[in-house]
Amino acid sequence: MADGEADPGTDRLLARLASAEGARALVRVGFDFLLDQPLQRFLSPVLVLEHVTRAAASPRVEQVLRAHLRPALDRALARAERDQATLGQALPPDARQLAERLLARPVELSPRFVEGVLQQPAVRRLVRAVVVESIHRFVKDLASGGDGLLGRVGLGKGLFGKLGDRIEGRLQTAAAGFVQGSLDLVTRGLLPVLASPEMAQEMGQLRVAALRAALELKEHELWRALLAEPVDEILAAAPGVLRHNTARDEVRRAVRAEVEAALALEGRKPLREVVGDAALLSAWAEEAVRLGAPLLQELARHPAFTAWLRDG
Repeated sequence: MADGEADPGTDRLLARLASAEGARALVRVGFDFLLDQPLQRFLSPVLVLEHVTRAAASPRVEQVLRAHLRPALDRALARAERDQATLGQALPPDARQLAERLLARPVELSPRFVEGVLQQPAVRRLVRAVVVESIHRFVKDLASGGDGLLGRVGLGKGLFGKLGDRIEGRLQTAAAGFVQGSLDLVTRGLLPVLASPEMAQEMGQLRVAALRAALELKEHELWRALLAEPVDEILAAAPGVLRHNTARDEVRRAVRAEVEAALALEGRKPLREVVGDAALLSAWAEEAVRLGAPLLQELARHPAFTAWLRDG
């Protein structure tokens, strides 16, 4: 073909692309072609690891968290305060029934676990406080006049004055010594109770009660509680945590293993079969045509494209 002479094939292609019908037809052809390709043509362990590593190392992570996620949390709180929805509205009835059924199962605590919990300093302080309070209340009632036991037999403070105070003081001192020397005995006594089948049943019912109470909460209460934490500090630390974990051999081996497992199951299948939903694929095809056809028409009129096409 002589220089400057028009190529009929090129002109015909440009004309087809410039028309709405031709552009739509080409997008459909291209979409069907992609769906006929096997998954393994687009996915591999090496490719996934490379993308994850690059994404984690990108400074865009900090920008996305700061510019998008952080304001989104504030907007979520504002919407929740406006809507006044409860957490329970997020669960349909069948899902709520399933959650309650699963949580109602007995919670069997091993004696070793219970013993470890009871030996925690905070738990020992709590047990001690409860025992001390109970004994002090008993001693106070025992030594008081009126309805107290000593009062009933005529030995209350109202009758003996300071003697009643001294009796109560002695009893309080004896109670404190008893608690100090018997705390281990008390905690050991709790061990069979907490590890018993009856307690396992009670723990299951406690979980159900906790779920029901939680589902009655307003969504804005949850968001407000979350935002009461140092959210900005947590988000600032998140990119470093992400980079740290994407560099760990354990994580990289896990990602590789999961991608390999997916490919072993689905890798040779065409994308059409992997998706496996004709209605969904049809909707995607229509969306591809809606978005892609106008772009193709614009591309057909773009000087750089037409120059490339004619130069070829």
